[in-house]
Amino acid sequence: MASGRYSPEGEESLLVEDGGDSPKTKWWPIIKMGCKLFCWPPIPSHVVGKLAFGPPEPSSYTFVGDEGAMTVMLRTPSGEQMPFLNQRCTITPIMLKTTRNGKHDVAAVHIEPNMVRFTLLYSHGNAVDVGQMLPPLAELADKLQCAIFIYDYPGYGQSSGVPRESHLYSSVEAAWECLRSRFGIPANKIVFYGQSIGSAPSVHMAAKLGKKLKKVGVTGGERYAAGGMVLHAGLSSGIRVIRPKTNCTWCCDPFKNIDKIHNVVAPTLVIHGTDDEIVPITHGYELHSKCESAVEPLFLESAGHNDVGLFPQYYTRLQEFVMELCESQVGHVDS
Repeated sequence: MASGRYSPEGEESLLVEDGGDSPKTKWWPIIKMGCKLFCWPPIPSHVVGKLAFGPPEPSSYTFVGDEGAMTVMLRTPSGEQMPFLNQRCTITPIMLKTTRNGKHDVAAVHIEPNMVRFTLLYSHGNAVDVGQMLPPLAELADKLQCAIFIYDYPGYGQSSGVPRESHLYSSVEAAWECLRSRFGIPANKIVFYGQSIGSAPSVHMAAKLGKKLKKVGVTGGERYAAGGMVLHAGLSSGIRVIRPKTNCTWCCDPFKNIDKIHNVVAPTLVIHGTDDEIVPITHGYELHSKCESAVEPLFLESAGHNDVGLFPQYYTRLQEFVMELCESQVGHVDS
């Protein structure tokens, strides 16, 4: 009987030869699929690209005009384009460059209401882009009296490149730098907001700043102190979404929020629906319990993954959180 052997020629012929109805033949399609997904190439970011990302096609918006005078054009169901205007907020589209290599253009929009307490650096969920999020976020900005800075990941909307976990992180870093340098917003007035997969760049950035703050200490570390963070239907890690009973972090595990969140020092509000079938409520419990700076969470009864914003308690708790941050910063020196 011929025996199976590994072929280095490529993933399509890992098993060159195997005869009959042996166990290898029976199970090979499953093994082969697993090898394709996780072992070829053996790079976690490629695994993420295969598992996690689904940018809307086509993009729901475009930017029209030159830098400094651009307009956001939203695509209607009929395919026509119309400008996005809002009477209560100023809408400013911006094109950024990623900070790590500068090779990706990142599309972003700054939403500014008449009164601004904080600026939410908003990292959106999967399968949506900036254009789809603008109407509800303009309403949220007005209700919270907070500006919102939302950006698209590479491969989403008008951002160039392809979706990769590392590209999420370089994009949120570029957004942070833009708010600090271009808009001159103090670090303690920026609140990270991560929804679903957007929890990964939010935790990444908040943990990165937290580690720096711990190194330099309280004195001299003001410029690293972000105002806060909101994790909306956040995930503890990628593998834990696929295998809910997993309680350890694998080497190829993407979005390792659970291993980073202990470095977060900014006040953190966890919001999660108890009936979330995409990212189970256990992820919210884990993130809240592992975050040393967590505040009173909002675990919404009967809420799923995509309908949290339909519950009045969602807005009430966010408004309370903003007021809590305001009170905690009385007498604080802006950085």
